[in-house]
Amino acid sequence: MSIDRRLGWHLWGTDLCLQARASRDPRDQAHIVEAPLFHNSSTAWSLPEAFHASAQVLLDKYPALERIPTLCGELQRSRRPQQALA
Repeated sequence: MSIDRRLGWHLWGTDLCLQARASRDPRDQAHIVEAPLFHNSSTAWSLPEAFHASAQVLLDKYPALERIPTLCGELQRSRRPQQALA
């Protein structure tokens, strides 16, 4: 398991959890820990464009997953409109 540099600053923790889940090595595990946390951010409650770019990298990396839960919400693949029957 390793941090994917293509993700930049965002979603690398989610990626490591997904790598652990996909690993066949029993030493690779992801755990949820309840801990107080303060995210010191000045983004005015909106996600920066870099986050959305990282989200697309993550969705492309795991094409079999329709939804990916993250600490910032759930990533979902955009659904293509169905073509009308002729």
